[in-house]
Amino acid sequence: MGAAMIEGGAKRMQVVSVGHFPPPVHGCSYITRCMTDLIAKNYSVREVVINAPVGVVGLRKHFIRFARALYAVCIIFKSRGFIRTCYISGEGSFGLIYNVMVAFAAVLVGATPYIHHHNYNYIDHYNPIMLILNRVMVRGVHIFLSEQMRHDFQSRYGVINKGCVISNAAFVPPVEFGFDDEEDSENSLVVGFLSNLTREKGLYLFLDLLRAAAARGESIRGILAGPVALEEDRVAIVRAKDELGGRLDYRGPIYGDDKSKFYNDIGIFVFPTNYTNEAQPTVIFEALAAGCQVVSYDRGCIATQVKDDGLVIPRDRDFVAAAMDWLVLANRSRSVRGGIITRYAARHARARGVIHGLFGPASHECLSSCAD
Repeated sequence: MGAAMIEGGAKRMQVVSVGHFPPPVHGCSYITRCMTDLIAKNYSVREVVINAPVGVVGLRKHFIRFARALYAVCIIFKSRGFIRTCYISGEGSFGLIYNVMVAFAAVLVGATPYIHHHNYNYIDHYNPIMLILNRVMVRGVHIFLSEQMRHDFQSRYGVINKGCVISNAAFVPPVEFGFDDEEDSENSLVVGFLSNLTREKGLYLFLDLLRAAAARGESIRGILAGPVALEEDRVAIVRAKDELGGRLDYRGPIYGDDKSKFYNDIGIFVFPTNYTNEAQPTVIFEALAAGCQVVSYDRGCIATQVKDDGLVIPRDRDFVAAAMDWLVLANRSRSVRGGIITRYAARHARARGVIHGLFGPASHECLSSCAD
């Protein structure tokens, strides 16, 4: 990408950015939006949305997505001679077929495909479509979320030609709230969970954790936030509120200032995810950026996200039991937030530095860089 940096203030190179864009807002679409906006500051960018509209499901969803992938291919061929780079938002499962289509088209017109990995499923489990994509990408660039992710990918599919590590921390700026350095006035620990509220994301384990705290008489309260899609999950939340009373505060979907208040109101962010595609959740970086400790299952890159600022539980362990044992001994002082924010700010700056280098004149030097 560096060969076409701005000269004289003109945006000289066209980039085609293909991937998931909001709506809906989730980790992958958020990062794709952020990265594309960053590229657009220096280059002429053509965006191609590949996700189906919100609410479209079943065969119609797959038909729309395939049609949009074909449209992306057409855009790439029509841009032949002008396009130098194709930025691709990485898919999972059969969605990798769309990545193969787009990357192959980019190679055919002489453009360099950049694949941004957002999925750990094909790393945990071999996927022949990814093997095909990796071969198509022999002249392209892989963007990984952590050094461990790059290592695990190469162990599964072979050594890549070009790649770099850009943590999602690059897209979550550190935030400093006006909290006091005193312990909670009620001497209670407040834990929070924010996500799409489903079983695989950890909703039921979070509710069970609060039940376990109540049964043991521990002074632990919970704040739950996020959208609910399934009726059975909505019913589970209502029942838990009736059962736990003041120990559970459900705030629904939250954005902007309400999200900031959520992180300011909790001391520890709990994320008991069992989502098979989980890679490097932005909500964990949001929690760290706000100075919250994190308790999570060990999936994807989460262990390298949390590091020493919380607890990462092996997948084969009982989450509720392990989390309770740690929470009762956790430091409840609000002063711990300052150290977490300071450490996270340094990680954010390093990750941003790799991005600027990747799109700059010395981009070839950044393809072995690590910032996680």
